[in-house]
Amino acid sequence: MVDRYLASLHVGLAEDVEQLLAAQPSDLAADAEQLLPGVVRLLRQRELALKAERERADRLARLHPGTHASRQREQQLLGKLMALLDDAQRAVCEAFPPPPMTDPSPV
Repeated sequence: MVDRYLASLHVGLAEDVEQLLAAQPSDLAADAEQLLPGVVRLLRQRELALKAERERADRLARLHPGTHASRQREQQLLGKLMALLDDAQRAVCEAFPPPPMTDPSPV
């Protein structure tokens, strides 16, 4: 077994390796020890905030099952509206082309 944290190599039977694994810190624990305590605290707060946001979104989805479908329909309609506006803008630009550029230099 290679222990990157302690930079060591251990060779033995499977039982020996299992015992050694139980006594050694995991890579995650070793990484956490190397990080600044403030960074670890910030990462944990972020994880908790994300978990709370997911739970809130799940609760809202259960309370309002039609919300997802209505948002999808809203996005579809918005896409159609944008396509219509693009077409209208293109038609106006074709109907009223810009005037030709004139050379401002004196003749």
